[in-house]
Amino acid sequence: MALDPHIKAVGFDMDGTFMNTRVDYPRLHNVVAEVMEEEGIPIGKHDWKGDERLMKVPVYQWIYDAGRWDDSEYIIQKINRKSTEIEKQYYLEASPFPLAVETMDALKKQDYKVGILTRGGRDYAESVLGIWNIYGRFDAVVCRDDYPYGDAKPSPMAMRHLAEEMGVEPREVLYLGDNLGDWHTARDSGASFIGVLSGGCTLKDWEDAGVTDVIGGIGALLDRI
Repeated sequence: MALDPHIKAVGFDMDGTFMNTRVDYPRLHNVVAEVMEEEGIPIGKHDWKGDERLMKVPVYQWIYDAGRWDDSEYIIQKINRKSTEIEKQYYLEASPFPLAVETMDALKKQDYKVGILTRGGRDYAESVLGIWNIYGRFDAVVCRDDYPYGDAKPSPMAMRHLAEEMGVEPREVLYLGDNLGDWHTARDSGASFIGVLSGGCTLKDWEDAGVTDVIGGIGALLDRI
């Protein structure tokens, strides 16, 4: 199966899709609640499930409701800083998945733009990709803290930023990811999507979500280029 002719760029999620990384996700998913508690800001229990991959956490609304809007930038920076500290704890253990770099090179040879769209922080992404000397080989790398916090995955704005930085439209992007937040970002922005089994989602998870194009890992994309 070849890539659809309208596709001009391919984007990859980083953790669990392009890079095999070790991250303490239970701690990471609790960062927002931890910071809100430290700042004395109550959170809506009906809105909070502790898993930012699957939902858009209403951080700005909580800050506003607490009368702390003037401190919003400070609070968001605190969330990002704590998140990056957790993300970087084991970054030296990271490595590209088998055939990931070869797939990127094959796409570039066929004149596709290639990019990374991650909910990880900028410092974390540069560190993980940098130790393998592949950071500069992407046409764009978009991270959680590059744009307003609400624009990060699973918001479709994340994909729109990636597409803009690659010089294409979201509908011209094929995005590969390993969890439902990746799928929601692609779906809601109009991008095409392929689910991979190298990270968070099982085949049943993808089937239950209605994702029909699923591959074992990035290397399987080579057969379509």
